[in-house]
Amino acid sequence: MIASADGNAPVDYRIEGKESMGNGATVQSGHASVLLSDGGKLGFPNHSLTVRELFPGETVEFPFSDLDQKTRTELRSRF
Repeated sequence: MIASADGNAPVDYRIEGKESMGNGATVQSGHASVLLSDGGKLGFPNHSLTVRELFPGETVEFPFSDLDQKTRTELRSRF
């Protein structure tokens, strides 16, 4: 997967783990969460966090600029 904060340089993340699907296929997946552990490369987004290729061909953008100050402060402590 690839993530970028505020359109800055993207950071690649390796997705670990496999899950067996009901149809016999095996896919990479997590347990409904992803930890962006990158040693500070990504940084805290001021406007948005964009995640690409968590699922093939998919892009999701999380707006940070719309968050209230309390929520931003709490999230910043986790980046």
